[in-house]
Amino acid sequence: MRVVERVAGRLQLRFERRVEPGTTLDFGRGGSVSIGVDPLDDKVSRRAATVSALDRGWRITPTNRSGVVLHLWGLAPYPIRHVETVGWHRVGVRVLGSPGVEHWILLEDSADYTAGVDSATTSGTHVSKPPPELTDEQREAVGLIFAQLLTWPPTVDAQVLLIKQAATRVQRSATTVQGRLDGVRAKALALGLGRTPELTDPEYLYVLVRAGYVPLRPEDVDPLLS
Repeated sequence: MRVVERVAGRLQLRFERRVEPGTTLDFGRGGSVSIGVDPLDDKVSRRAATVSALDRGWRITPTNRSGVVLHLWGLAPYPIRHVETVGWHRVGVRVLGSPGVEHWILLEDSADYTAGVDSATTSGTHVSKPPPELTDEQREAVGLIFAQLLTWPPTVDAQVLLIKQAATRVQRSATTVQGRLDGVRAKALALGLGRTPELTDPEYLYVLVRAGYVPLRPEDVDPLLS
């Protein structure tokens, strides 16, 4: 478990500790783990969130008056207002505060029981024969187009790269990159994705992340946390 804060564009490590199941910690300006005190951010509540380590995953109780947003690595973020129990290998809890300042509680677990919790299924669809893994070229295309959605800690207001921009970076034609993404999207459809999204729509990425087809790469992790 770590607490990091981004102030003036610079990421800073505030707290780091290995926690065992049964451990509960309070986060905030007056919590057992401080958030928003250096520099002072009075938009952060004295008790902003409580996190409990479970045998399988985490229980998160949001109490920050400015809000709390949950970022499961590689998936779409969403605000939480009530107790949330999650099992995922990288969970970012963003405690909202003043504009331009980011407060993160990072919950990290490499254990098999949290990696790929929703493996090979989506929307309740059973997949009898999962599609093959992504090729190296497909992984490269996904890593370029959706780079900001795959960072750790997560990128706030992440943007998707245009196919033409990605093609320029790898010195390939846009048609080549598009073809690789077509193959990636086809695998998400085979996993049960209910509609055919645009190639720059991350909906099919989320399906593949849940199924374990897109793992966290070393280059996606901020050097501070390596």
